[in-house]
Amino acid sequence: MLLNFYLFFIVLTSTALLISWIKHSHNFIKRSIILLVLLHVVCLALWGGIYTFSLLISMILLSGVYELAKQYSPSPFLGILYTAVFLGVLFLFIPYFIYLIPLFLLVSIYSFRGSSRQIFHYSFFILFSFFILGISAVSLIELYRLNSNHLILLLLLIQLNDAFALVGGSLYGKWHIFPKISPKKTLEGYLSGGVMMIVGIVILHTFIPVIKGNDLWQDGILFLYLFFFANAGDLLFSSIKRKLDIKDFSSFLPGHGGILDRFGNIFFAAPGWYILIDRGIIW
Repeated sequence: MLLNFYLFFIVLTSTALLISWIKHSHNFIKRSIILLVLLHVVCLALWGGIYTFSLLISMILLSGVYELAKQYSPSPFLGILYTAVFLGVLFLFIPYFIYLIPLFLLVSIYSFRGSSRQIFHYSFFILFSFFILGISAVSLIELYRLNSNHLILLLLLIQLNDAFALVGGSLYGKWHIFPKISPKKTLEGYLSGGVMMIVGIVILHTFIPVIKGNDLWQDGILFLYLFFFANAGDLLFSSIKRKLDIKDFSSFLPGHGGILDRFGNIFFAAPGWYILIDRGIIW
């Protein structure tokens, strides 16, 4: 499965890079190159086993916390230390972390509804780092522990949604449906991303047969869940950036922004996806 996933995205990303080079689109060239690098890093971590993958997710988590902590007055490294300790506690009580997911939802709602003054408060940073980023990171690791194919599915569908929502919005976007939160997001972009997620589900039944035995209703739940939560996660992080008055969380990944800009929607979709898998609703 992993080899097929790797080959699929090598072809897709290389094609995007070639088209970007022909059209002299420097931003898309940078995005494509970074995606190629990330593809190799993620595939190596998936291939390396649970400890390698856990290390990668922990590094992504702490890098994201550092990006967010820079917007607040205390030292960013204190935020990393607090989150690392919380992550360690979660690992000690892994069977019970699922009971913290209601807090994940509450902090998510607060993040959307909170004012700029509330979002700028250091307590929000702690809540968000612990109950959004921390719980999401553990969910991704536990998904791998259950079966790495769950992550292949998650990464493939969300990446297809992201990539083609961007392309569709750039080429055809006219209806800006969230102008205050994310002015560049358009109805046409969302529709393009949704169509490609459906194509991705077909691919997951055929070339990368992760869900070969799934029924149509399971595919429907899969599509609706990931389409909603991937896009909601993107909007959540865009909303926080607006309230913090920043364009990107950092410039660490050229063409994408920072770690949270690139991985935020994957993190946001992970806890609910873990529940669906753990309770046998999808598989």
